[in-house]
Amino acid sequence: MPLKGYLYVILSAIASALLPVFYKLGYHMQVTTDTLLAMRFFISAAILMTLAVATKKIQWASLKPCLGTLAVQAVIYFASAVFYILATKYMLAAVASMLFYAYPAIVLLIMTLYYHEKLSVKRLISLGLVILGCLMVINLFSQDFDLNWQGIACGLMGALMFAIYIIRGQKISREIDPVTVIACITTICSLFVVLIFPPVTMFTSPLTLPQFLVGLGSAVFCTVLALTLYLMGLAKLGASRTSIISTIELAFTIGFAWLILSEKLSAVQLLGSASIIAGIIILQTETEEVPEYSKKPSI
Repeated sequence: MPLKGYLYVILSAIASALLPVFYKLGYHMQVTTDTLLAMRFFISAAILMTLAVATKKIQWASLKPCLGTLAVQAVIYFASAVFYILATKYMLAAVASMLFYAYPAIVLLIMTLYYHEKLSVKRLISLGLVILGCLMVINLFSQDFDLNWQGIACGLMGALMFAIYIIRGQKISREIDPVTVIACITTICSLFVVLIFPPVTMFTSPLTLPQFLVGLGSAVFCTVLALTLYLMGLAKLGASRTSIISTIELAFTIGFAWLILSEKLSAVQLLGSASIIAGIIILQTETEEVPEYSKKPSI
């Protein structure tokens, strides 16, 4: 029933929208970056790998030739995750989320400049709207403009890394079950956390219950539940409708940031977020085949 599909995708968007809010709450509670990343990836990897094995989604014979590709994908995704969490540290959660949502436009630029894809009128309009929206959300046109280089750089680098992740992931997502891809990448990211950001403080300073719940929420709601619901909606609605509906995630992030974090955005920033959403929707509603990169990926 299509109604169930819409419900799954909307619930997925709500769950995903909480990620920058959980990160921001964690920073407010003095949780370090390494601990936030560790809790998210350790918990989600354990749940997803258990789910993949229990449902027999993992086919080791077909997975083995792709392990190298999966490892590279995990490196890129981990870099994106690190830049994104740092963006939420340096700027408002809602603004960090808006900058991250520039990734479809970045992919469009890469595909046009590097892979020589045709730049249609709709794609050009989409690109212009997203760029304009990003300039508006960082308050470039405001008299009170204060350039936050760290936040902007981290937000856009997170979007760039995610764009590269999507481009490289188009082929592997067609060859391996999405749940398997998610489980493997979160597991590899867990190893990167240990190697690059050893969560020493998580063991030297015991977490309080609220601190632990923030990490648990980022793993269960924003990773496991969000992705599972998205895939369930995808199966019922198809990629095009699912990807369009999922753009409401940005609106939910703004709402949660206002409700939970008391973040207030200016009218210009709100218009900027609307411009970004409009640009993404235009890109996804081309009459020709919808580009793979305009659809929300597996993770």
